[in-house]
Amino acid sequence: MEKGSRTWNKGRVWIQGAEKEVVEAYAEQSDNDLVEFLKCRKKRNSGRRSVVYVDGCDDSRLKLIFTTLMDQAWQDLVDEGLIEEEKRDGFNIPVYLRKTGEVAAAIESCGGFKIEKMEILKIADPMNARQQEFMKDPDSYGRAMANLVQAGLKPMIKAYLGPDLTSKLFKRYAVRATNNKDFLKKDSFYPMIAVTAIRV
Repeated sequence: MEKGSRTWNKGRVWIQGAEKEVVEAYAEQSDNDLVEFLKCRKKRNSGRRSVVYVDGCDDSRLKLIFTTLMDQAWQDLVDEGLIEEEKRDGFNIPVYLRKTGEVAAAIESCGGFKIEKMEILKIADPMNARQQEFMKDPDSYGRAMANLVQAGLKPMIKAYLGPDLTSKLFKRYAVRATNNKDFLKKDSFYPMIAVTAIRV
């Protein structure tokens, strides 16, 4: 995604609210990656059944709290003069939530598999069980959310920003999560697509 191009994701680090061309670029890369993965599985699974789980989405309007907070935390770094807008715009979270039709199309494109079953699962956020605790101590919720996101994204962000700015980013993420009190009252679920396919 080159600066100035139609796929330059200005103002955000994920595709939530992004231009059509940006979303399409994410979708194309995601499709290519899934097809390549399936080709590898096809070589290893001669005559066998495969079960594949991928992050999914049953609603194109779905908004994820972790990415909303991440965009806000990056904007805080920009507003405070710690990084330039261009630095923020040059980072993109490599996550694309597929729809079932996109997964089916990738399997068909790969060839060699017949789909037995496909469904969207709603995976409950393990932090739902701590809702009452978090409502009494929102700061602990902010820290827990920041720790959860760091587990998946910190190495990538650290390689891009360096350790000092990465630490500052996640501190601001924790503050943003703490202040999002409306979210504390809701149970969170993450959609996942489960596919069972037979090698043919």
